[in-house]
Amino acid sequence: MRRGAWRNATALAREIAAAIVCGMGHPTYSVIRYGYEDRSRADARRTLALVQDELFLVEVTEAPGEKLRGTLETASLGTVTLARHTTRTAAIRRRHGNGYHPNPIGSDTFQLTFQTRGGAMRLSQRARAAEMGLGDAALIYGGDAFEGDFEIGDGDNTINAIILPSEAALDHTPHAHDAAIKPIDASRAALRLLRSYAGAVLDAPPSEAVAAIAERHILDLWRAVLDDPDLAAPEPAPGIEAARAALVLGLIARRYRDPALSLEVIAAGAGLSPRAVQRALAAQSTSFRDALSARRLARAAELLRAPSWSAVKIVDIAYASGFGDLSHFNRAFRARYGMPPGAWRAG
Repeated sequence: MRRGAWRNATALAREIAAAIVCGMGHPTYSVIRYGYEDRSRADARRTLALVQDELFLVEVTEAPGEKLRGTLETASLGTVTLARHTTRTAAIRRRHGNGYHPNPIGSDTFQLTFQTRGGAMRLSQRARAAEMGLGDAALIYGGDAFEGDFEIGDGDNTINAIILPSEAALDHTPHAHDAAIKPIDASRAALRLLRSYAGAVLDAPPSEAVAAIAERHILDLWRAVLDDPDLAAPEPAPGIEAARAALVLGLIARRYRDPALSLEVIAAGAGLSPRAVQRALAAQSTSFRDALSARRLARAAELLRAPSWSAVKIVDIAYASGFGDLSHFNRAFRARYGMPPGAWRAG
């Protein structure tokens, strides 16, 4: 890493540590990349020091034959910090009493951790050990020594964490210490929703106006994962419904091009009943039909004005956007945009 880049990385790391201190009342989103510009062993040593002393306050081990590099994204929502770390790290260690100072991703916190990319992960703390596959989760207490080992596959590992200061975590989950280092299966309903919702927040951080709502949703999901992982409660909390809606909308966004896409197909993909899908979307003031149509129309509007699609017939754009009937497409487009597709393209 060049000297100027090193100074910038160090400054940014300190800004992150200051910005995401738990308890701040406004949302903060930060990204730091490290190791990609390293050109010498001295650069690599400075990167290792940055990761260990500024970012994570843990001992880090490089994967054999790999250069230490990664990207850390964090989003602060009041008492909640979300972190997504993509790295080639093979192991982490926190030695209790090693002199590291408290940090939002450090000492006095509880961290619900899982991988969304990579191989197996092993966590150990307080004489407990958890063997975890992709998507499985476990709770870690940052105030005690812990160790984590990761299998490095063909691509980077992506490790996610939902982080609460100890006081807040114990307020929401009084048995948090007992729940630490107990694997939660990736297929659990509440964990699937938490992974989806946390990923959506990191992909598109909320504005300050809605950050408090997102914080409450994450806390609802935190409690569900640790207390009601299968969502047996008859009336889901608002955060559960919001996370279900986010999951469903994400599936629609990935599959809308299929003209045969149905409520039943999306419900099966989300692990929900069709009624639960409709209820979750209704809480967001939409429906499956409206959400699907809006996504298809937005894509069609984009393609109609894309230079690379200027010679493509409107009927082919309609089909490429997931519509199976041209007349229905024309009616829906005019209703949404106030003009027929041809006029939109000409504008």
